[in-house]
Amino acid sequence: MSFLNLNSTSLAVQDFYTPSKEAAWSSVDLDISASGVTVLPDGSGPSSHPDLIVGSDKQSHLWLIDRTNMSKFSATADNTVQYLQLPNNTACADAGDCVYSTPAYYGGTVYIAPSTDSLMALTLTNGIFNANAQAVAVPSAVSAETYQFPGPTPMISASPAGNALIWVLDNSIYEDHGGDNNLPAGPAILRAYNAGSLGTALYSSSKLAADTAGNAVKFTVPVVANGHVYVGGGKQLTVYGLAP
Repeated sequence: MSFLNLNSTSLAVQDFYTPSKEAAWSSVDLDISASGVTVLPDGSGPSSHPDLIVGSDKQSHLWLIDRTNMSKFSATADNTVQYLQLPNNTACADAGDCVYSTPAYYGGTVYIAPSTDSLMALTLTNGIFNANAQAVAVPSAVSAETYQFPGPTPMISASPAGNALIWVLDNSIYEDHGGDNNLPAGPAILRAYNAGSLGTALYSSSKLAADTAGNAVKFTVPVVANGHVYVGGGKQLTVYGLAP
């Protein structure tokens, strides 16, 4: 229920942040450990807090925390750099449908995909996210596709000149995805988006039968390396790349 800074050798806790509502949230299984944490590049934050981490939780909160002074715990205050709500969070009234993925970062923008929602691009302006008067984050772009539980962790590929792509896996048809209905698994779907405009998927493995991946596995992420995208699942490794 905390963000921790661990010594790289001994793993001793050097610093931490724990939200003021930790006890209340933990009592109803709304822990913040559902989402992964991403370390942003040095200097990405505002001048007063240049070095940040970003994360989310089961209630679709969005956190920016100073990783050099994490502020520890206070029962009466939350001394974060920024604390927002992701948009369209009505599904997150239930602990089953929130953020279970890890944010990705590229070129001043954080990409995150809440469960039961779209892939979102959240741009940092002067080191903080754009937000409305209700402290709800305002995305700079969203995907047309929505992603059911568990929601994808975005992966990024880019050339030295830029031209970044955002790769995600739709793993919603994992084995037993129907809960007590014990529904069988179906194929994962690999999609690619232009990092600057998420509105239209540039590629989807669901469009061609020959591109069908193995069966979905919860929390699996695509691996981008050597000009290929590797997708594991269902006792199968599928390798995607340019056609010869």
